[in-house]
Amino acid sequence: MDAIKHVAALLLALLSTADALKVDKVETEDVTLDCTALSDKDVTWLFNNGTALHYEKGGVITPGKGFEGRVSVEKDCFRTGNFSLTITDLHSTDEGVYRCFVDQDTTEGYPHTYKLHVNKKQDQTDSTGTEASDYKTIIIIIILALIVVILIIGISVLGILYHKACSQIQKSVPDNTQTSETEHMPLYDNTTPANNIAPLIELSVQESNTMKPDSSVKTFYTAG
Repeated sequence: MDAIKHVAALLLALLSTADALKVDKVETEDVTLDCTALSDKDVTWLFNNGTALHYEKGGVITPGKGFEGRVSVEKDCFRTGNFSLTITDLHSTDEGVYRCFVDQDTTEGYPHTYKLHVNKKQDQTDSTGTEASDYKTIIIIIILALIVVILIIGISVLGILYHKACSQIQKSVPDNTQTSETEHMPLYDNTTPANNIAPLIELSVQESNTMKPDSSVKTFYTAG
């Protein structure tokens, strides 16, 4: 008979776990698991296969093993119907399924089931080391960004100076085209204009032609 009750309790626990409210906490923190119900007899908070707390009206709170001095409910819970369970200084062993019952475990409270996950508290040294590493990373990123900005500005300034220097050099160099044309221009005698040379040559030719004897005129000689 006891075996049947145990199996039934396990099945009930499995079914209730499917609808359990998930709660995440960190070691050494406190947690309150809400539960409301109507009862004037008792309240029981089950933890996994054991008991976290049992409180009978007019009696004393009986904590479960490992929860001594760390679990509590409101003193006037039977009047208000608020049977919320408070656990202080959470341990990793507190992780598990919590269920709220009243009236000698015959009536479920609401919400009925919680699945508590207790995360390991991060070591202070690790936290400090992580923060220092993050700080160094940020500093390195800022320095690299400044270097990139300085390089961009420097390249821009050099480009402007180079462009100005090239412009000045082009202005100082004479025009090669004009110089070449000047070198190939013919030189003339300033005393004799170029346009007077051709008539002089033509006149000389005409004079030489008039001085030649006419070949058609025959010369006769008489004997002395």
